Amino acid sequence: HAIVRPLYKQRFFNIMMPMFLSAIAKCDSSTSRCFLYQAFAHLVSETPLVAVVGDAKKVLPVLMDCFLILSKDISHKEIIYSVLI
Repeated sequence: HAIVRPLYKQRFFNIMMPMFLSAIAKCDSSTSRCFLYQAFAHLVSETPLVAVVGDAKKVLPVLMDCFLILSKDISHKEIIYSVLI
């Protein structure tokens, strides 16, 4: 049972990450982009580290933008903290 859950999370990450990356790249509205960054941060925070490290070249630039945008509002501090852990 211990292996099933992390593999499910890793699979979900591998399916959703390309969708988030393309949606973030195509987004013109700053409000929508902020919501996409919030969702992306939640996805990364709940994914096993092995999966995130495997896609580090794609994830890190978006994650840095995510930190930049979300750090402007104090209400996003829990999301930022969960991603850093």
